[in-house]
Amino acid sequence: MKNQKNLLLTITVLTFVLCCLTPLVHAQISPQTIKETFDVRPGGQLTLNSQFGTIDVKINSRNQVSFVATKAVRPNINMIIGGFTKSELDRLVQEALTDFEVTFSQTGSNVLIQGKFRRGWEYWQRQSQVMTYILAKLKIDFQVRVPRQYNVDLKTAFGGNILTDNIGGELKAESGWGDINLGSVTGTVNAKTGNGGDITLKGCQSTVEAISGWGDINLGNVTRTVNAITGNGGDITLNDCESTVAVRSDWGNLQLGNVAGVVNAKTGNGGDITLKGCQSTVEAISGWGDINLGNVARTVNAITGNGGNIGLNNVGGKLKAETGWGDITLVNIAGTVNAKTGNGGNIILQDCQNTVEAITGWGDIRADMTKQFTRPWTLQTSNNGEIVVMLLPNIAIDVDAYASSGSVSSDFRVQGSTSKNSIKGTINGGGPLLKMRASWGDIYLRRK
Repeated sequence: MKNQKNLLLTITVLTFVLCCLTPLVHAQISPQTIKETFDVRPGGQLTLNSQFGTIDVKINSRNQVSFVATKAVRPNINMIIGGFTKSELDRLVQEALTDFEVTFSQTGSNVLIQGKFRRGWEYWQRQSQVMTYILAKLKIDFQVRVPRQYNVDLKTAFGGNILTDNIGGELKAESGWGDINLGSVTGTVNAKTGNGGDITLKGCQSTVEAISGWGDINLGNVTRTVNAITGNGGDITLNDCESTVAVRSDWGNLQLGNVAGVVNAKTGNGGDITLKGCQSTVEAISGWGDINLGNVARTVNAITGNGGNIGLNNVGGKLKAETGWGDITLVNIAGTVNAKTGNGGNIILQDCQNTVEAITGWGDIRADMTKQFTRPWTLQTSNNGEIVVMLLPNIAIDVDAYASSGSVSSDFRVQGSTSKNSIKGTINGGGPLLKMRASWGDIYLRRK
């Protein structure tokens, strides 16, 4: 009987102890902070490579690198994952938080900071059913200060943004899913995001390479070469570049302004290209989108596929514009013009000052000239397209107009041969040749 009482007492004590320990197992882990400061010299490099978290780098007035890394669990985030209780989910989050470690070291004026899971990121990836919950609940932050004249190399794989102040050295930044937001950088910039992350750069006194999988890219005040690429859906915006620019987007739009060097812009299906100001040559190619270019000093080559329109104004060099189905509008072009549309596209010409060749498959051609011709023109439409040319009263040109199944009419007196469907002769004593050809459509020479 005494042994039974002792056994009962032992069981009671064990039960009490387990009941007291159980809440501790499921208790939330308090935020953890890791701090360190390093004395360095300008020109060194910070390398921060983390498998998770947000990175924020600011300028330190001292020749020191200091950082604060915070590990915590986000409150007030509740998600339902089938087959798991909230207690089980919270336990996994706590395990992941405990598993994440921050290490650091210094070599000369270079500082290395690393954040990684001891079990490896692959281990937590295998927890596929609860991975979304774990990523949503974990909160890892790196707050770093560096000297102004310092190089930084930043990388976070998942779940975090990268932010920097005005960096006086070179900058590399890579984020798996988050945004990259950079201040003005003196040295070269190499920024890359994976799916969904945007890239923003206020300024750079050197070259820039920016690559995003799905996000937007916004760049301003770049002194040297820019190479920017974004994947599906991402737009690229660039303002003020003193050198060459190469930009490409699969589906997004390209918006460029005030470029001093050569521009090479390309979009895939659906992306528009807009340029306001270039002191050199431009090549713009779009799969389906529109192309609108203005104030280009030299040669322009603009090509768009089915459905895209082309609008060009104030071009100082020769111009080639070609579209599958869209319209072409050309205003104030100093160089030679070669414009061509496929089925259904119209061509509109205003104050083109050099040789012009304009051909459309099904569309109309309309030209409005406020100056005397100085070079020959050739205008040609097929099928039902008509040609209408507005000319000054004192224009002096040679005319050769023929509509195989349409009619030709003129507001001007022509010295030469005329008929219902053709005119060949001179106006006001003659000058550069205006040659026009139409199939089923009509041709009109109109006085302004």
